[in-house]
Amino acid sequence: MTAMKYRLARGVQVRKEDWGLLFYAQGESKIYFAKSGNRLQPLSSGGTSQPDFLCCDEADGTGNPSKAIEHSVQKLITYLVERGIIVNES
Repeated sequence: MTAMKYRLARGVQVRKEDWGLLFYAQGESKIYFAKSGNRLQPLSSGGTSQPDFLCCDEADGTGNPSKAIEHSVQKLITYLVERGIIVNES
């Protein structure tokens, strides 16, 4: 799996934490914790301070893809997509 880009859904904010990402869905007033380490990164576009996109990288610490990491990240992404937190931009 190569690096992929996901857009935050409308009304969702994200904040980078040491352990991963914290998502806040305004419409639902819900918080989602994604213990993703550095495998998901918020990206800003258009010069805004609020990230608009996430970049997904399943590489392990050596820069090589790991099947276990790839599988766990894909499960996390599927969960976030199903809940309407992110949208696949591929």
